[in-house]
Amino acid sequence: MEDLASIVLDQLQHKDGAGPFSLLYTQELAWDTAALVATAARVNGTVVYELWYFVAPRVDHLRRWKHVSYCDSRAAASFAMSFILRNDHDQALVQTFTTFETADLVDLFGEAKDGGAALFGKAVLENYRVIADHTKAIGVRTLQCESQLRNALVSLMPLSVQLG
Repeated sequence: MEDLASIVLDQLQHKDGAGPFSLLYTQELAWDTAALVATAARVNGTVVYELWYFVAPRVDHLRRWKHVSYCDSRAAASFAMSFILRNDHDQALVQTFTTFETADLVDLFGEAKDGGAALFGKAVLENYRVIADHTKAIGVRTLQCESQLRNALVSLMPLSVQLG
């Protein structure tokens, strides 16, 4: 019985790792710029949804990315939707997310030498606009509700994928 358990654990760990896709949401308003990057990773056989987000007021200096992780796609979608709808007037709008290969968004993040949360990357903000190379986008999703956002999050961790 222990052999079977160790085989299952080995198989789960073999399939652990970062998901190949990420979602990017950006919002530029007159008073601030906000962004949310959603990724997924498999850890010990469990999918973990990671949400990186920031709000940079135009009168303030740039800040670090903030980070939260969830094992439940519903909780991750709920958090993401509440971040997106933090301004009352946004609730009637359709929210647009862009899907990228995770490797194509790496320049949005920099290294924090003090061990804290990731800093903004090389060219995150230019004139208060989030810079991402949209020519590398895989697709665009327009989402109107939390359940659609949950489906988008679940799609970040396919069972198998062949890139390149």
